[in-house]
Amino acid sequence: TEQKLVAEQKLAAEQKLATEQKLVAEQKLAAEQKLAAEQKLAAEQNENKNEDEKNNHLEHKIAGEQKHDDEKNNDQKHHSYLKSHSRQDEKIQHEIEQHATQHIVQSQSHLSRPSFPPSSTGKTKNKTKT
Repeated sequence: TEQKLVAEQKLAAEQKLATEQKLVAEQKLAAEQKLAAEQKLAAEQNENKNEDEKNNHLEHKIAGEQKHDDEKNNDQKHHSYLKSHSRQDEKIQHEIEQHATQHIVQSQSHLSRPSFPPSSTGKTKNKTKT
């Protein structure tokens, strides 16, 4: 009976040890699964962060390119505006010069003509008769 009692105690101890080992193994497996899930989540968050940074960089680059394009377009519009007004100024200047030239020519032709034609004085008629 003492052997039986020792055998029962040994069996109970072995069962207890097996149960404890099983519990430790389950806890270890749960901890490993939790760690793997946390690592996976961290990797996904890091990937999302990298993707966000990449998108932000691209958005910033696109915005910079758009700003550059807008500035270039504005410069081109301004250049066209100035060129157009320069042409208008040249045209006006040319018209002013033509008008001034016409005025000078008219003034000179008036100055070169005598105020009184020689025939109106009668002196020329008298001289030709004599």
